Amino acid sequence: MINGQLTPHFFARWDNTQPFTYLGVGKIINYIDGNPTVYSDGRPTKNIKLTLTFEEASNILPPSKEGDNQASFALEKYLEEFIVSNWNNLDLGKQYDRHEEEVDGKRKKSRTDTGEIDIFAISKDKTEYLVIELKKGRASDGVVGQILRYMGYVRKKVATPNQDVKGLIIALEEDLKMRWALNEVPNVTFSRYQINFELINE
Repeated sequence: MINGQLTPHFFARWDNTQPFTYLGVGKIINYIDGNPTVYSDGRPTKNIKLTLTFEEASNILPPSKEGDNQASFALEKYLEEFIVSNWNNLDLGKQYDRHEEEVDGKRKKSRTDTGEIDIFAISKDKTEYLVIELKKGRASDGVVGQILRYMGYVRKKVATPNQDVKGLIIALEEDLKMRWALNEVPNVTFSRYQINFELINE
């Protein structure tokens, strides 16, 4: 990890009563082996002191609220990478295949005329498209309009008349405005993510 042969993903917390927050991929720019420190009971010990830099350090979320047993992904792109990398191990992968191109071995996100779809999938039986929109923290009612735009594009430009289009919003939490909006949009559902990435359908 120190010599750059491994890609380090870092988590941190600011006191031991808080859950860990995912900081992202960091680069070690300096380290001190044998750095003197103490255990919680005051006994002396040593550790490795690392100095890190994060490309998107300004986007790192503050620590979660006390008592919250969830930790949020600092950036949506890390949440996205986690889902894509573990697709076959998630319940989503049992029902859907990702419907995205790869160019030179790299995933290419599906584009609409109003933006990119975070994750685009199709059911195993090819009868249904799924548009997935990700939010790293709390999802507001604005995301409902966003995902409906993408779904409308897919229905008009991609799907055949006998194929359905559904939407899934994944976020750490929702607000009341979004919940009321989703009551009127039966083709869009919401799931919360947890640090072990169990998806909780609500």
